[in-house]
Amino acid sequence: MDKLIKALESEDEAERLYAVQDISEKLELEPARLLSEHLAIETSRVVREATVFQLKHLNCKDVYPIIFELFTSSDAYLRNAAVDIFGAGDEDAIAFLTAYMDHSNREVRKLILDALFAIGTQAAILAIRAGLYDKSINVCITAVEYLGRLEDKHSAEEIIALLNDDPEPMLKTAVLDILPRVASESEIAKALSYLIPQFEIQNSDPLFIPEILHLVACGADQDTLCKVLKGINDLSIYADDFLRAIIDAQDRCSSLACNEIIVNKLIEILKDRTLLENTRHTAGEIIIASNILSTSDLEALGMALADELDKLDQTDGSNNDKEYKKDRLNGGGNGVKNMAYTVVRLLAASGTDGANQLVQKIMESINDDELKNLCAELFEQ
Repeated sequence: MDKLIKALESEDEAERLYAVQDISEKLELEPARLLSEHLAIETSRVVREATVFQLKHLNCKDVYPIIFELFTSSDAYLRNAAVDIFGAGDEDAIAFLTAYMDHSNREVRKLILDALFAIGTQAAILAIRAGLYDKSINVCITAVEYLGRLEDKHSAEEIIALLNDDPEPMLKTAVLDILPRVASESEIAKALSYLIPQFEIQNSDPLFIPEILHLVACGADQDTLCKVLKGINDLSIYADDFLRAIIDAQDRCSSLACNEIIVNKLIEILKDRTLLENTRHTAGEIIIASNILSTSDLEALGMALADELDKLDQTDGSNNDKEYKKDRLNGGGNGVKNMAYTVVRLLAASGTDGANQLVQKIMESINDDELKNLCAELFEQ
């Protein structure tokens, strides 16, 4: 037995590595105590990882105080190792950790939440909820994020209550981010009442509009969703968030894109030449899929956009104009290519003689074989 302990203190890394394995199998040596005490002084990353692995598979109940001391180590590896070891524990680990939830060091309190999250049982979730009332914003945010990732629906009311106190912006953002995973429609409505006076989004803090749109798209009832989306006026700023909300909500609110006001806003995005082409292309695809526009409206929209593409192909030869065209062609991805395809889709959907003639003209002027083939397939349908 003394030989194993001596090997653990050897200068040879390989000897220490084998000693960790052998000691973990000798219960009469109190392996958890020996390995946890050694972990704090071990310098080899390989031996450290082997030690942590063994401790995660041993009953460490009697050495939790030793492991807990690692939470205050200046070595980030040791702090994370302690989280991993506690995280592999059971009810005993939860009971030990919850006794220190009021620790004076907020970083230690945060690490306790990390370990409880790793355990992930219902008892651990109950303990994490206590973090919602922590005096440290960072600890509170961690509790909110973990309850969201664990989809703890029973904590929704407590989390929403944080909004009523006009919390620090990062905490409010964290709450908004996880609510779709834990809150019901009625609970989301309550949260929105704190965020949007009279459900008029223009009255809310602009900083949180993207998160609010995500929240209503993922969990609000259809009437609330429509009202909020109709209230978005500055589409030059919130176009991507507006489109993402519609896409996220489609499974729950299939008729959303058929609402006249919503469609008008989609058309506004599609026509806005200050926006990237891929953003506008997304708006166009939603419009086409909604089947709400008349034949004449589709033709007029396609004609207007085709005219724009013609102008975009023309440059005055200046370096500034060439750079502008390059940026627009990139457009966050396939830029003008996507817009050209959208134009053809709109014109083909209208089916008028004028639209068909323009499609043929566009196809003749296209140099990109992939786009030309896509348009040809669409035109033949």
